[in-house]
Amino acid sequence: MAEWWSIEVLHGETSAFGWQLTYESELIEAALTNGARDATWFSDTWLFDAKGWHQALIAAPPAARFGHTLAYHPGLQSVVMIGGAGGKDVSGPIWYYDFRRETWLWNGQTWTQQFPAVQPGPAFTIGAAYDDTIQALTVHVGDDLTCLSRGPKTYLLTGPAQ
Repeated sequence: MAEWWSIEVLHGETSAFGWQLTYESELIEAALTNGARDATWFSDTWLFDAKGWHQALIAAPPAARFGHTLAYHPGLQSVVMIGGAGGKDVSGPIWYYDFRRETWLWNGQTWTQQFPAVQPGPAFTIGAAYDDTIQALTVHVGDDLTCLSRGPKTYLLTGPAQ
C-alpha cells in the first residue's frame, strides 16, 4: 500500500512558499531549496535522509529565489536547479522580481553554477523531470518572458560527454 507523507518546512513562525523538492536516488536523500515568505527570501538547502531533516551549511549557496525547478540527473550524479525569481525590490506595494537565467548542480555537498551555451531563460513557469528512456532531463518552460519568442519551449539536458 502506498503512503503519503506530509512535509512542512518552517522559516521562523510561518511556512515559506515557492520552495522546490526532489529525491536523489543515488545520494538517497531528498533536497529542498529556497523559497520566500513576505519580503524575506531564502537561499538555504535542506536534506532529508535516514536521520530526518537537516540544513546543509553551504559557504556559497545560489542566490535566494522561488519559482525554480529541481530534478535529479543520474548522468550528472547531481540535482539540477534551473531558473527562479528573486526579490529585486519588494519594499513597496508593487514587487519587482529578478528572474534568473541560471543552472546550478548540487552533488550532495556543494552547489556549482553551470554556464551552458543554451539553457532555459527566465520564466514564470518551469518544470523538469528526468526521462530514463532518452537519458536526459526534460525541462519545460511555459512562458519564457521573452517578448520576441514568448511561449512554451522544451529543453533537454543530457549527461556528460562519453
